[in-house]
Amino acid sequence: MNRVVITGIGCRTPLGDNYLSVKDSLFNGKRGSKKSLFNSTAFVIESDIDSSFDKFDLNVTDRFTRLAWLSYFDAKQQSKIIPEGILLGVGYGGGAISFEESYRSLFEKGKVKPNSLIRNVVNMGANFIALKDDILGPAFTYSTACASASTAIGEAYKKIAYGEHKSLAAGGSEACINQLQFAYWRSMYALSDNCKPFSTDRNGITLSEGSVIFILEEYNSAIERNASIFAEIVGYGATNGSESLTKPNTSGQIRSMEKAVEGFSKLDVTYINAHGTGTPVGDIVELQSIAEVFGSFTNNIPVSSTKNLHGHLFGAAGAIETLACIAVLENDIVIPNWYLDDIDRNVPENINLPTYISSAKQNIVLNNSFGFGGTNITLAFKSVHT
Repeated sequence: MNRVVITGIGCRTPLGDNYLSVKDSLFNGKRGSKKSLFNSTAFVIESDIDSSFDKFDLNVTDRFTRLAWLSYFDAKQQSKIIPEGILLGVGYGGGAISFEESYRSLFEKGKVKPNSLIRNVVNMGANFIALKDDILGPAFTYSTACASASTAIGEAYKKIAYGEHKSLAAGGSEACINQLQFAYWRSMYALSDNCKPFSTDRNGITLSEGSVIFILEEYNSAIERNASIFAEIVGYGATNGSESLTKPNTSGQIRSMEKAVEGFSKLDVTYINAHGTGTPVGDIVELQSIAEVFGSFTNNIPVSSTKNLHGHLFGAAGAIETLACIAVLENDIVIPNWYLDDIDRNVPENINLPTYISSAKQNIVLNNSFGFGGTNITLAFKSVHT
């Protein structure tokens, strides 16, 4: 198998519009920008993304597509190559904003704009990128709920590892902050203005939006052209398993992590970025799964969720949390569970939930992404310099 590395990072998130600004927020506990909407609160992107597009492109794209293009463009510029394909993860937000606009137009005017269908179709983010940059390889969209971006990254990793391609763009994009999305989560009693993973008083997710895209490349190709390498992908676990379409179980999550670490010793794992959404059931199930996988080694592995800083990006969650994993590897700094001052007593005894930032030599870090419906994805990363 070929080694696979990351040579470019582009993003548009509530924490910032580039890797360095997002990393600074993660290491300093800076929460992203918030906005009050529909009697609740959401993390939002402050920058004006529409000014980067001409009138034609604005007319044929939804916000999630525009976010994806800007993130892809920055990743490509940083990597200094045009990848052979684009694999994009999108959860609920593919066309969500345009979909709501179309219904409003239909009820108010009795018709919709001629471009409405194109704006709403979920695969248009990947295909818009391919069209704009004349990419002739795969332009695939993965929709596995909150695991979508991690699925895209994992599948891109496999395609390069097995020699199908030398380079691919992969990540996620999501823009679904609208009235309907708030109503969905409020009806499930899972919406919170203050996401607090692992806390005694946690009561749900905080909505967010954003896009993060990476350039994945075959290791020797990156070395030959003297590319900057952020991290190497060394494991990918993909499983299915849950008690219901919304309630997770430990079985699928355990198998996902076991598969991701099968190529190395569990002792090599030095940090886990948890899916940790701040829901009463989901948080504990994930920590129980981690404890089961790592057994007596569990207490040596710091576990944290960064969603209290940037909210839940749904289909793009695994991408921003992959960025967090890269930051931990690059700087040998563990991102803590910021503002966690009252840990749930049901957290397994041997789980290590740091609440302050610390330096620690990193070896291999994991990123968990678990979606509704039972899709469980775990990605493993290491520094090429260790």
